[in-house]
Amino acid sequence: MVVAELKRRQAVDVTFFKKDRQTDLRASNARRTRTVTIRVNTKTSGNWHANLKVGASRGLASSYHDFWVLVARGPDGRRRPKSFVMPDCWIREHIDPHHDWWPSIHGGQRPVNPASPHVAIEPAAVAEWQDRWDLLGIF
Repeated sequence: MVVAELKRRQAVDVTFFKKDRQTDLRASNARRTRTVTIRVNTKTSGNWHANLKVGASRGLASSYHDFWVLVARGPDGRRRPKSFVMPDCWIREHIDPHHDWWPSIHGGQRPVNPASPHVAIEPAAVAEWQDRWDLLGIF
């Protein structure tokens, strides 16, 4: 879905590549003067999930070329998917505080698995990023 949307908007050189055991995308503008990397995370219900390691890496340089696209698909596949496009630096800054907040509302410990490195990303937290394809700067 993300590849189709990028191509529909005239992005070129849309390719997959492996990064940190994850498959991400690269896409460029028509003149090939700007290339962005995109991490895609999809859900059919509930929240998206990320790994705490992503938040811990926020000290690493995150450029204005790095983005995430969170895709919300309907459980039955009939609903048109919603896309939330955000800068990588925003999601990194969101992860650590949220991971710390969750145990605080459960008596100081994660309720199911205290050692879990997973962090939920709630739809309400990313609502402002819906359909922000313009942020990529390649169209």
